[in-house]
Amino acid sequence: MMNGPSDESFRIEELPASGNLSLESVNASLESAEAALNEKRRAFAEAAERRAELEAKLDEARAAYVAGRETREQTEGTAGGYRAAEQFAASVRAEADRNGEHDRALHERMVEERAAYEATLFLARSTQQRENEEGLEAERLDFERRLASELGRQASLGRECEDGRSDRVGATL
Repeated sequence: MMNGPSDESFRIEELPASGNLSLESVNASLESAEAALNEKRRAFAEAAERRAELEAKLDEARAAYVAGRETREQTEGTAGGYRAAEQFAASVRAEADRNGEHDRALHERMVEERAAYEATLFLARSTQQRENEEGLEAERLDFERRLASELGRQASLGRECEDGRSDRVGATL
């Protein structure tokens, strides 16, 4: 049970007119405090919305980074496969040369050169993907930094809103 009047039933206008000047200043102070609290609540809601947007962007950046890394690793694996094919073709060509199989050696030389060419292409792609991956990593780190900053701001605004509510309750009692 409440000993004092509730916010809904207590109206400054209902008090006797003898203290109008001080009541008017109290009323103005309360209105000012209410406006400030509403502004803090609006800022808190905006900060929460920005935080949610940053979290979504961070999730996207993380997913893009992981996908880019996986693609690069696959590309490097493919390049490794071509390097292995190049080495195998070189050993088969050397054996064909030793055995005097000129046509077979010529064929293996073409396979070896083609595998070397493909490996070079995949390694070049891998280099581009690594550079892209580094950009995605920088973007992810930026989102993490911005999110941490926004979380701090939101926490600060939340404390200010709580303090504003406490001040308002103390002023009305």
